[in-house]
Amino acid sequence: MIASAPDGVKITVQYRTKEGKIYELTNKQTVLALHISAPDGHADRDTWHVEARLGTGTGPALVDGWGSTAAEALRETGRAWALREPGVFDW
Repeated sequence: MIASAPDGVKITVQYRTKEGKIYELTNKQTVLALHISAPDGHADRDTWHVEARLGTGTGPALVDGWGSTAAEALRETGRAWALREPGVFDW
């Protein structure tokens, strides 16, 4: 997963929303926002969801992932990110 180092990626902002949690990670000048949503209890929504966006805005997600746990959804998002945006953040 993403590791923090003196010159590497750092969690700079984290907060809750109605839908879940948002973590903003910074690597030099680039910001990656991870939106993590917990299952909402509906039969068709029993999995975790993670969306990744560049920047702090609320624009469309570049990639997303689903999983039975938050960690699994984050791994799936990382795999999708590596295919679409290689080199921006090292998952």
